Amino acid sequence: MRNKRAYIWGLCSKIVPSAIQLIANMILARLLSPSDFGTIGVLTIIFTLANVLVDSGLGGSLIKEELISKRDCSTIGSFSLGISVILYLCLYVGAPNIEQYFNIPDLTLIIRLLSLTFIISAIGLVPKTILVRNLRFGTLCLITIVGALGASLVSIIMAISNLGVFSLVAFQLVNVLVTTIIALGVTRYSVSLYFSLKSFKRLISFGLFTTITSVIDTIYENLLTTLIGKYINVAQAGYLFQAKRLEEAMTTSVALTITNVSFPIMTKLKEDISQFKVEAISLMRTVVLLIFPLLFTVILFSELLVTFILGKEWLPAAFYLSVLMWAGMILIIESLLRSFIKSLCAVKELMYITLFKRALGIFIIVSTLIITPRLAIYGYVISCFIGLLANIYIYSVVIKTSIIVIWGTIIKIVIPAALYFIVAKLLCGMLDETFQYALSCILLLGIYYAIVTCFLYKNRNVAK
Repeated sequence: MRNKRAYIWGLCSKIVPSAIQLIANMILARLLSPSDFGTIGVLTIIFTLANVLVDSGLGGSLIKEELISKRDCSTIGSFSLGISVILYLCLYVGAPNIEQYFNIPDLTLIIRLLSLTFIISAIGLVPKTILVRNLRFGTLCLITIVGALGASLVSIIMAISNLGVFSLVAFQLVNVLVTTIIALGVTRYSVSLYFSLKSFKRLISFGLFTTITSVIDTIYENLLTTLIGKYINVAQAGYLFQAKRLEEAMTTSVALTITNVSFPIMTKLKEDISQFKVEAISLMRTVVLLIFPLLFTVILFSELLVTFILGKEWLPAAFYLSVLMWAGMILIIESLLRSFIKSLCAVKELMYITLFKRALGIFIIVSTLIITPRLAIYGYVISCFIGLLANIYIYSVVIKTSIIVIWGTIIKIVIPAALYFIVAKLLCGMLDETFQYALSCILLLGIYYAIVTCFLYKNRNVAK
């Protein structure tokens, strides 16, 4: 793996803020109701989708360019700000209709307040992208930590003051506001409304395809919570929302960090496919060997984990968490492959395959939901696996390698973590006492990481 320090700082920028948010969530879960979290959960698809449109893939366009000018930065900033204002006005006007659709009190005000994050995010897009482009992940880490701390503190104080769901709204607003202000100060970027059509035309070709891909992925990733909130009840949506937050803190955050850091590094290798393959395999191997055993452990102790973090009243979320972890592991590998494909600038091919796989995935989720709501979560896992198959196919075409070879590589990488899970599961049947079982898993995990560390260290020396 190249530029290990960048990956370490990138992971810190996700892990530390996630840990802060996790602690805040432990407190908020005891102060707020599942319905409060469910209210935010049903809106996730709308706001995540809007944030994708604000970025419009142009942040990635700035990163992949060898040279950028102030005109390029200003053009992207102006375009994003314009899109954010349009989205804010649309949601401001449409908020009463959304409240009527979901039949949730105060939803209009919540939507109008949360919509302010679009404009703030648009202002911070360019300075944050500049930090990523320059691989200043240490600075980004500090910014995200300060944002998470400030947002958590405000949110907890508001929850103690019995402000309910609005404490969760405040978390989103304060977090994006603090990180944007600091990013502007650190980069000394001056917001400009200058727009160059020439720059826009050059950058939009990459951004257009990545935006379409991100929009489809966003709808797919957040559809399940919205459907459950609408067709079952908002409390169940709250259980799923909390389970998904826990799952994403351990899977999606890792995947996003690795892909965000790897993108500017891997794009520099796109002219040398053989070297690109070596780096891609090394990166995937490191991520899977180090992360997957922890995710398997979460599956084994999902009930204990949910009870400890959220409290006994949140125990129904344990079922969702254990199933979502399987989907999360699949999505980590899928995200890595997607990042590799983007790094090779095959964004058009990626868009087409994403359209196909997500359409099929949404069909599976809706079909299983119709049969029985509880089955929909399994439909989501199946659809994730289909998405992985699709990415393997496109990646094999782009790097001109057999699908069987790529599958074989992935399977070999996953086997050690899978063996740990099998042995740990067998121990579960042999040991009745929870304490003994937990202690045995900790010892087993220690042995696993000792072996893996030696293996990775040996590979590093061979590479040298």
